[in-house]
Amino acid sequence: MKLSATGDQRSIIRRVLSHRFVPLHVALLAIVLTSGSLRVGWVMDDYFQRLAVLGSPNLSWFYSTPMEMFCFFDGDPQRNHRAMDIGIFPWWTFDRIKACFWRPLTVLTHWLDYRFWPDVAVLMHAHSLVWFGVMVFVAGLLYRRIMGAGAAAGLAVLLYAIDDAHAMSAAWLSARNALLAGCFGITAMIFHDRWRRQGRSGSAFLAPKQANITGFLA
Repeated sequence: MKLSATGDQRSIIRRVLSHRFVPLHVALLAIVLTSGSLRVGWVMDDYFQRLAVLGSPNLSWFYSTPMEMFCFFDGDPQRNHRAMDIGIFPWWTFDRIKACFWRPLTVLTHWLDYRFWPDVAVLMHAHSLVWFGVMVFVAGLLYRRIMGAGAAAGLAVLLYAIDDAHAMSAAWLSARNALLAGCFGITAMIFHDRWRRQGRSGSAFLAPKQANITGFLA
């Protein structure tokens, strides 16, 4: 059976995809489509984050401050061996391995979660979905700037929103940093485009600042 749209149907689709509120509507759709993550709870590295913020009398040596939330291996053989002895790291871990990420903005968002709803995972996931929605929204704005306010830009942001590659970042609390990086990175491109095409001096100042946030803070 062959399916095809009539001229009127294609016209309606174009009008819908060209609407100026498409970035907002698609952002809301993205949140709805990923709302199943509200039931995920804490998994894997999320428990390291809980330990970093809430602390533990038996593991106070593992994290000394919430800012170390994304510091899994600090290169200290003594600490790594101690973690291997109690099963935090597998026994075959290289004792001088180092994997520490400085993500102060992301840490701040998690600190707020544990400050106001430390035992309510659903609200933490809702917080992540807000960031996901914002990322999709600014992506829609960027597409409209580059491609024009037509159906192509609307379709582009729709495909961006439903791409399965975003699933882990939207559904896993520990991957929230990718959402923040996406928000600030896309915003940097918008400011850069405004500067280059419209000569906005303020955008020339803000574009590298947003890029720095993406690369060094989120």
